[in-house]
Amino acid sequence: METHVFRVIVRGRFAELSDDDRRRLKDEHDPMRLPRFTEAGDFSHDGRPDFFTYRIQLRQRAETVAEAAVGAEDTARSVALADLAARGLRYRDLSLSVRAMADVWR
Repeated sequence: METHVFRVIVRGRFAELSDDDRRRLKDEHDPMRLPRFTEAGDFSHDGRPDFFTYRIQLRQRAETVAEAAVGAEDTARSVALADLAARGLRYRDLSLSVRAMADVWR
């Protein structure tokens, strides 16, 4: 079994934001902050707010890269959805992009 490193981007759109949600998101938005990949997931959004992104770096142990990629996708989805729920934010149009870092380094 090998350890595989992935970077996962989770994208989506906010749904049914209240005025308080919009105000809170606009107040926390820093257009100068550069998003980064972290194990906890780095949350960012456009200033409107309409779209959001999580950047997540994960290590997965599996026999194959394909198996590990499925695990990374599932874990990243769980991380993003748990954070959105903790923030009390609804979402729609969720999409994930999984990239094996070994492919980048070759």
